[in-house]
Amino acid sequence: DIGLTDEDIEILCGLSSLKELSIENNEISAKSLSTLETALPGCGILHDVAYFEFTVGETVYRSTDAEEILAEGPVEGLDSLQPLQFFTKLTKLVANDNAITDLYPLEKCVGLDYLSLGNYTAAGRNRFDDLSPLSALTELRTLLLPNCGVRDLSALHTLGALRELDASGNRLSGLSGLSGLTSLRTLNLNSTGITEISALSGLHDLVSLDLDGNAIEDLSPLYTLSNLAILHIN
Repeated sequence: DIGLTDEDIEILCGLSSLKELSIENNEISAKSLSTLETALPGCGILHDVAYFEFTVGETVYRSTDAEEILAEGPVEGLDSLQPLQFFTKLTKLVANDNAITDLYPLEKCVGLDYLSLGNYTAAGRNRFDDLSPLSALTELRTLLLPNCGVRDLSALHTLGALRELDASGNRLSGLSGLSGLTSLRTLNLNSTGITEISALSGLHDLVSLDLDGNAIEDLSPLYTLSNLAILHIN
């Protein structure tokens, strides 16, 4: 296992008469493998699983071993999570304050248990119209999406393991997607424009709830939340 350099790939690409090439037990990127396959169309190439790369500044993460990716923004040019569809070992992703708009690459990252894609500064331009790709992330325990233009939380109804959700600063159309998330302990709905909270009445494990900045018309759904220790409702 020596790993193939760019120079190695260039040399191999020049061997146009090759009919069979074995590069097993060598690390090779998906990009390099594609280059080889294009240069040697008539050659059968035996190889181990190629790795994909996700670059954050000067840090390069590989799909074969990355479990945590920290991309606290703004990171220049970070507007896509496309390579992460191959990062099946990923358990934690932090990519706040970037310019990401598409969550679909994450639907294959089913081992994620911590996901933070919020906007915490004026430079943040993450925007998500569709949360449906997150519905497959059933091991997710922490989801932080403040100030991201989210309106509909219904896709989150499958996230039964979720313990913490921050949807603050989003103008939400309602809370129906939260009614079955009975493992929730911390919920931030600050400044979301909601007026009705009946969906929260069954969230008996809630310990902390932030409803600041909303005009809640009826607080009676809170009566059943006997474990609630922290409540913000200014």
